[in-house]
Amino acid sequence: MKSSNVRRFFTYILGVAVVVLGFAAAVHIPTPKPGGQLQNDVELQSDPNPAEFPTFAEMGLSFKPKMIEDPEGNQVMSFLQTSPMSTREAHDSVTLSNNVPKHVITGQVAGLVNNDPVTVILGTMFGSRFDILFEQKVTMESPVFTFQVPKGRYYIKVEGTGYRLPGVTLIRLPCRQARCRFSKKEDKLTVMEMGKEPGVYNYEWVLQRAAQYGVESLSVVAPTDASVINADKPGMESNLDYSDAAAKLKLNFGIELHGAWGSEYASRILGMLEKWKWFKQFHKSQPIKQKWLLTDRPLYPQDLAISHVENAPDNSQGGNLDWRERVSQTSTHKGHDDNDEYGQVVTISRHAFMFASRRAIENKMQRSVYFSRRLYKAIIRAMCLHSPFMMRSYFLNMHDVQILEPFELERMKRRGDNLSHYPSNHYQSWFEHPEELVEIATTWSEYPEGMQKITGLKYLLRRQDGMINPEEPTAPAIAYPRGSKTDSYIEFMESAFHKYDNIPNLIIHELGHFIDMNMTPANIRKMWEEVGGWHRYSNDPDGWTTHQQTEFVSAYAHKKNPSEDFASSIAEYVLNPKLLMSRAPKKYTFMRDQIMNGAYYVTKASHEFRVLNLGNPDFMYPGRIIAVKVKVTGQINEDKKVDFEIKLANNGPDSCATYARFRLTSSLGTFVDVSLPSYKCSHTLTGSITMNRAQKRGVWTTDQIELSDANRLHRFVGAADFGMRVWLDNGAEDFQVPQTIIPSIAISLIKGNDHATVRATWLVADDGVLRERSGAFAAINSNVTGQHSLGTYVNSAITTSSLRSDWRREIWTGYRKIPSHMCEVERSIRREPADDIVFNKFAFDEDNSFDGLTRRQTDANVYNCYQVSVNIPLSSAARSGDYYLTLIKSFDSAGNTQTLQWPVGEGPSVHYTSSVARPDNNLPEIRDISVESRPSNPDSPNGETIVTVSFQLRDAESGIASVSAIILDPFGARFIYYPLYKDVKEWQTISYRQVLPRGSIPGVWHLSEVRAEDNAGNELMARLNEQVLVTSA
Repeated sequence: MKSSNVRRFFTYILGVAVVVLGFAAAVHIPTPKPGGQLQNDVELQSDPNPAEFPTFAEMGLSFKPKMIEDPEGNQVMSFLQTSPMSTREAHDSVTLSNNVPKHVITGQVAGLVNNDPVTVILGTMFGSRFDILFEQKVTMESPVFTFQVPKGRYYIKVEGTGYRLPGVTLIRLPCRQARCRFSKKEDKLTVMEMGKEPGVYNYEWVLQRAAQYGVESLSVVAPTDASVINADKPGMESNLDYSDAAAKLKLNFGIELHGAWGSEYASRILGMLEKWKWFKQFHKSQPIKQKWLLTDRPLYPQDLAISHVENAPDNSQGGNLDWRERVSQTSTHKGHDDNDEYGQVVTISRHAFMFASRRAIENKMQRSVYFSRRLYKAIIRAMCLHSPFMMRSYFLNMHDVQILEPFELERMKRRGDNLSHYPSNHYQSWFEHPEELVEIATTWSEYPEGMQKITGLKYLLRRQDGMINPEEPTAPAIAYPRGSKTDSYIEFMESAFHKYDNIPNLIIHELGHFIDMNMTPANIRKMWEEVGGWHRYSNDPDGWTTHQQTEFVSAYAHKKNPSEDFASSIAEYVLNPKLLMSRAPKKYTFMRDQIMNGAYYVTKASHEFRVLNLGNPDFMYPGRIIAVKVKVTGQINEDKKVDFEIKLANNGPDSCATYARFRLTSSLGTFVDVSLPSYKCSHTLTGSITMNRAQKRGVWTTDQIELSDANRLHRFVGAADFGMRVWLDNGAEDFQVPQTIIPSIAISLIKGNDHATVRATWLVADDGVLRERSGAFAAINSNVTGQHSLGTYVNSAITTSSLRSDWRREIWTGYRKIPSHMCEVERSIRREPADDIVFNKFAFDEDNSFDGLTRRQTDANVYNCYQVSVNIPLSSAARSGDYYLTLIKSFDSAGNTQTLQWPVGEGPSVHYTSSVARPDNNLPEIRDISVESRPSNPDSPNGETIVTVSFQLRDAESGIASVSAIILDPFGARFIYYPLYKDVKEWQTISYRQVLPRGSIPGVWHLSEVRAEDNAGNELMARLNEQVLVTSA
């Protein structure tokens, strides 16, 4: 071969090698030899067209050329080490020089049998092909493998015959995690001897112990306290003189009471505001007048209605203005009506005052008082909702907590205080959605006085709308307690508030983490672990497990660890005490005596109904799991059918279950959710799923199985109390995430007759295929106050139209496969000229920075290329402003996901001008709520009950988008229903009929909440109960 040909050939090889491994070369590394020298380095440097990648000399590596056969059959010198998995495309054979930093990868293979060795292979990926760098044969007698490599990204796989093999494992070096896989010889790759049928895998587990753990039936809660707590009893302050309360409210706080109030109502408000000393000082310096009215009718949310003077700015334009600014802007408008002189007009319902007074409970043991925070919540809403100054002052003075704005976080970072390791532009102002702060403030007020300030909790952060926390992508909120002497924070995502079904519970839960970690002594925390039966367990992903199965308030509390159990339990103790009392009475007692100093809560509901059951009510949990069977059918290159059978202990007819569900997880973290429903309550639950040939090879398992019956009685079974293994022998496993071509990402605005659509488009390269259903997702965010993010999933596109250059303008949505050369770097950078299409300019980090495929990659046919088009509709109520691309996701059929996020204002954007003159920032309206019940069989009630929920609903500006209602049974179980509604703007009557099943819990149920959202994203939460706190006098 001529020298120039050798140089060109070598440059071609070098380009392939470096592309595959990223920042480290993809190299074949034999056993290192001392004094290794670079061969042919002079020829490399003399090449007139050098490669764009670093040379092996720069990385301290040495070549070992070998003789191979060229396409014409001639023996020539080559720098390739060919892999049997990668025909014609492979990598250079090199030797590590002594001055190259080396990392050790080591471990052992478990499950080997005598005289049946396997080969452990270390390699890299070139598209869908695995290229060998290192290989080592191991046996049962000598199962340990060891490799020395430079920094980079590597994959370990096992090859052999007669075994079921584990999947490929990714290793990044250097490892920066606390626990690095395959850094010790004890780390294992497990194989399993093949059975007689190569295409069939069977797994069976049977409970060996006859003894039963834990509680098998619900703890019945006696309604003792609710009967003595009533609003008719005189309050302890009734003998005090409050005749001047109205005058003090006007003088000290600017609140003028209009209409028939009475001194007792005025005194309740005054008594609460007297504690807000900062407000009194603020009013002295900048007096603002308010007009307050009292009404007999119920008001939602939080017993309050706030209106502004006619010419004051609405929330979309002036939502962040304080009252003094609003008044100054409207002071020139005189003579409109009697309200012009007021910063705001507040109407409050008498219902808020029902348990505002402290009332006494006398018993032989001790003297207690009871009261609720309902009126206090209404005052918080009235004084803080439309005033950032008041809101910030409230949190600072009442909770010693700072509502942290992005610019304040940035200022802290510049001072060297890295509170969050994420950039400040990942967060947004809390006052984009001030209702969220009202939710936090009013919910926090439910805690006893001693928990209004929590040591170590100093900040609240709000991540940008549409963004997720990369560490916990599904978390709506994350608490970061770092000890009582270290200031820390809680981070809330948009999903914590928008469309979240139990916001107060989430808030109390996150605060509970700080109470647990920062305020609870170590010996008390140890007692909590004992109450929950918690112990360390290395086979569980969270490192904890418990043999208790029924004494938990949620699957999440049982699945995780003692800390999550604590936070979940304290949330139910405060907001839904009967759930904790009935499911885990020992935990209820612990919370009352060890955490709450004897204080407890009673739920008082305004919309109750009764369920009768003279037969046999079902208080029995589903039986324990006594056997599990799994059968996987399918050859190595086929999709797999997986059959499940779960058998329960039969403790009688009520110990059956209506479903079992669990999440199967691979070693890579990809997952499949499995549900085994039974149309009739049964002690044997069966079902099957299909897992495709691209999903992760090896063992899939779960650390929790949840069982439930029709009465929401749950059994949670942990990893230590059952066995389940699903072994997928997928030779074509796909373990690489799809790669979005960054320069191809674009956004455009498509205008329709009555609405508009924001279209996000991008190209994806993947070594497999994208998921058929929900293969891509995109979310947009707006710079307009009050506008929530909008997002849409798309499926595989049905269209089979020919390839078009104007694909971004076609009328279609979804994704479709196109020739792989369309994903090449040259094409992605050469953008289509367009005024109406805005391309991405944001630079992502190294892991996500991908400009497209090389010509060698497309020629090798190791990647597929896809066009993705996600259409995000804007309703007619969408607000005018700039809409930015905030997040996109691409999913492949194996469950691998790539997520890309943009900081505030950094994504490509379009401007939308609404045809609506005034944006809708008002909540839907609700009135005349009622609930009725009657037994299906009046002569012999058996729990089957017909429940009818009715109310009137209206959104006069944009119309209704969704409606839901929540009902609680006597023991705290939640039932969520979704009534039918019309998307109209006038009042409509919603009537929903639900039949509770036979065996339903007898007693007093109640309608807990009605929720409605309009087409502008405004959410009304009409809560129909309150928590009465009982504490020592």
